[in-house]
Amino acid sequence: MNCLVIDCSSEILGVAVSTSNSGTGRPALPKHPYKTPATGTTRDGLICISIDAGYRHAERLMSAVEYCVHEAGLQASELDLLACTGGPGSFTGLRIALSTIKGLALGLGKPYVLVPTLEVFAYESLALCKVVVPLLDAKRNQSYAAIYRDGKLSDGPFDIKPEELAEKLEHDEEILFVGPHNSVLADKFTVRAGWRFAPDTRQAPLAALTALAISHFMQTGGAESSAGLWYLRASDAEEAVERNA
Repeated sequence: MNCLVIDCSSEILGVAVSTSNSGTGRPALPKHPYKTPATGTTRDGLICISIDAGYRHAERLMSAVEYCVHEAGLQASELDLLACTGGPGSFTGLRIALSTIKGLALGLGKPYVLVPTLEVFAYESLALCKVVVPLLDAKRNQSYAAIYRDGKLSDGPFDIKPEELAEKLEHDEEILFVGPHNSVLADKFTVRAGWRFAPDTRQAPLAALTALAISHFMQTGGAESSAGLWYLRASDAEEAVERNA
């Protein structure tokens, strides 16, 4: 399946195009002990780009899309599926990604899907630890987080303070925290024995987003045209309007 994916959930802009018949010979995604990856989804043909865009996604996104489609040897009309992370994350980034995906889907007559951001960040680490907690910096001394136990979503997603999240994890002996902001967020926790914070890679999780997008599409089909993002709080502008109402 030829699939275009976009991630603008953080300051790292990520775009990838996977093709169905690249023949590159690269290894497939590792077998997953808790759940089955999307059938036939491998790293073969995954043309990807990650840019530390500093939340200036709108300036770089379409050129990144055009680059990936071209490098994959495709015309836009040959894409079978479009996808983006659906939240939580940067309000502006998520909206830019969704509006781009919806516009392309409408213009090309192709289906699209939204994939929960925290599920994407957790996906490739679920085989590494019994408890995996994806984190995104939500500012205001809070994090967007979810708790995965034995490869399945156990609790969340949350917009939560570090100490409140720690309380939810007090009975878990080994935990792997993953996400793009670990170097910042690790200092906000009183780290216990058995807690590990994966290093920041400064790369968008594009292989995981591609695998999950195809899996979601195969299971439930494309999203409705009215599909919206999954916010865990109101934006600053929305909160200002409420305060002044």
